[in-house]
Parts: sequence; C-alpha cells; structure tokens
Amino acid sequence: MSGRLPGRRFREVQLLIGATLVVLVAVAVALLEGVLALAQGLEEEARRRAVLAAELLAGPRAGFAPPPASGVVGGVTFVDGRAVESWGEGGPEGAPWWPWPSRQAWERGGRAAAGPVRLGDAHVVVAYRPGGGGRVVRTVVAAPLAAVAQRWRWLGGSLALLVAGGGGVLAWLLISRALAPYRELLAEASRVVRGPGGVAEDRFLVEAFRTTIQRLETSERALRQRAEDLAVLSAGLAHELRNALATVTGYLRLLAGAKEEERREYLAVASQEAANLSQLLERFLTLTQPHTLRPVAVRLEEVVQDAVRRVCTVFPQVPFVVEGGGVELTADPMALSVAVENLLRNAAEASASNATPVEVKTQVQGATVRLVVEDRGPGVSADVAERLFVPFASTKPSGGLGLALARRMARLHGGDVRYEHRDGGGARFVLELPGREGA
Repeated sequence: MSGRLPGRRFREVQLLIGATLVVLVAVAVALLEGVLALAQGLEEEARRRAVLAAELLAGPRAGFAPPPASGVVGGVTFVDGRAVESWGEGGPEGAPWWPWPSRQAWERGGRAAAGPVRLGDAHVVVAYRPGGGGRVVRTVVAAPLAAVAQRWRWLGGSLALLVAGGGGVLAWLLISRALAPYRELLAEASRVVRGPGGVAEDRFLVEAFRTTIQRLETSERALRQRAEDLAVLSAGLAHELRNALATVTGYLRLLAGAKEEERREYLAVASQEAANLSQLLERFLTLTQPHTLRPVAVRLEEVVQDAVRRVCTVFPQVPFVVEGGGVELTADPMALSVAVENLLRNAAEASASNATPVEVKTQVQGATVRLVVEDRGPGVSADVAERLFVPFASTKPSGGLGLALARRMARLHGGDVRYEHRDGGGARFVLELPGREGA
C-alpha cells in the first residue's frame, strides 16, 4: 500500500486559490495605480495653474486678478523678503519662501510648484515667480481633489493588503480546515485500496468505494457458499455417523446371544466400523479446516512413495506401479501429501476386490506437473461421474471425502484434479499442479 496520498485535487485547489488571489491583488493594484494616476494628474494640473498664475501676476500685467475658475485662492507679493501686497488666502507672510525654507532650497528643487500642502483646512499648491527689483510673487491654488486622491491612495493600499491577507486566511481555512475530512477519507481509503499514483482524489475515492463494494460482495458470496457447503457436509456427516452407529449398535446387541466365534466376528466388524468412522471424522476435519500453504521445493516421487507405503498398510493386496521421476515443484508438502494419498487410496479401494495393480505416473507438460493414477476397478458410471468430487456422494468406506479433499488441496495450489475415462475399464484421475517457480 502506498504511504503517500494522492494530492492532485489538493494541488488544483491550491493553484485555484493562488490564481484567485493573484487576480484579486492584480485588480487591487490596478485600482491603486488608477487612483495614483488620478492623484498625480490632479496635482500636476494644480501646479500648472499655480505656475501660470504666478507668471501672470509677476509679469508686465502686474495686478492682474485671476478668474475664480482658475482655482487661485490668494497671493502675496514680496520685495526683498518683505510682504508688500497680499490678497485672499496667500499663506504666511512672514515666510517669504513657504513651504521651502529659503530661495536656495526652492531653486535646488527646480523652481517647481510645491504641494499639495495644508493651508488651514484646505489643500493647496504654492508657486513662486521672481520679478525685477527684488520682487517675488507667490500664488496659492486650491487643490481639493488632490486631498481626495490622497485618501484614495491610502484606501487602495489598504484594500490591496486586505485582499492579500484575507485571501491567505481564506486559503488556510479552506485547505487546512474545510478539506481536513476529505484528507481523512483519503487516508482511510488508502488503507483498503492501494493508492493510484497520479489519479485525482475524487476518482481514487470512487474506485476505492467500488473496489470495497466488490470485495464485500465477493466475501459475502464466499461466506454464503461456505455456509451452504458446510450445511451439505454436516448433513452428509450426520448420515454417515448414523449409519455407522446403527451398524455398531446392531452388532453389539447380537453379542448377548452369540457364540464365541460369532462374538469375535461381530467385534471385528464393530471395530472396523469404528476405525472407518475415525477416518471419516479425520477427513471431514481436514476438508473443513482453513489451510495456509507453506510452499517449498518438493520432489514429487518422494511424496508418491510415502503415500504408497501408507496406503499399502491398509490395502496390502493391491500392487502399485510407479513410473517417472525427477519431477520437482513448489508446493506445501503436507497438503500435497494429502491430495496424493487420497487419490491412491481411492484407486486402491476400487482395485481391492480383484487385487489388480494401480499405475501411478509422474509427468511434466510445459509448466504443468501431472500425476496420473489409473486403476482397473469397476469404473465410474455416467451419473456418478458428475458427482465424483461432491462430499459424501460415494458409498465407499472413505465416505466420499477423498476425491473432494484431493481436489481442494490441488486448487489451493492453483491446480486441479479431474476424472478421465480409461480404455479397457477402470478409472483415471489426473492431478495437475503448477511447476516449480524459477525452474
């Protein structure tokens, strides 16, 4: 499972928020630049009018009165630094170069107009124009819109800061707080389904949900099938137990009035039934228990020889002919031994009545290992062949569990067991398993 959560959608959200912030800041900056341009235009216009009025007042037409529309609100005429004439709101008369400290400062400033500066409660622009004979004229022009522009300048800067700060807070809240449950959901989904790499989170969640539902449905079907199989197995086991107990009970009842020789016969039959019942229970437990395979390298002929020795102790009259060798595969030795022994036992039961040989062949076909077991018994009828691997479908002493158990062990290894008709009578069972890994 990947320890890293997919982050495509988070990156997209971050980029979207970042782009939004950039747009908002750009709008605020454009607004601020417009306000600044307006303020500068108004200030330049006020300076131009102040300089023009000063030139007119200091020129040959001295004493010229500017019209009210020009915005000139006052002026002062200085001669050798003393105010000799003033009108309107001309500014302080005791400072001949206000707002500059001296004429030298005014000249260093390029002889430009000053302002806007405050004069009382108003904002004005101040201009000077020297004349002949130590005469200097100061003109004062009102600049009311310049003050408004300055306020908008501060407002625009504050707005830009507010947009940037508010956008940052919004981004933090959205990503860190609003998307926190989404991230937790992704973490839980990644515990169930392997992370899909660069796939977007919403698609990942859909796939995780779909995969989880499919797993639940598969698990539910498996559990339902398992319950049905256990029900069939339980019913079959109960039937076999009832028959075996009835046989044992019947012979025990006959002991009371039986002769010595009959007693020995009855006890032998009851003992055999008890032994068969014990084997039946062991096979039933093996069939129903879950198995965890521990595969290792196994030589098939060694497993076959061990199984032959065990089966011969029960069926000493049945000869076994083993062919082939040098076959290796990767398998669980115990599970493989169970499958092989049950196939050999099934063939021995079919051959026990006439003591015909059982042929066992080990083969390799491509990547598949085959174990072929043939007997010359009575064979298998068509109706029985359809139910060969169903537990308790047979009337053999093993209770019909051997073939079912062999097939289950084979399928745990990724293989199978199947029945084939044998020419000349009898039956052929083939165990197929994957070959040894890396061979």
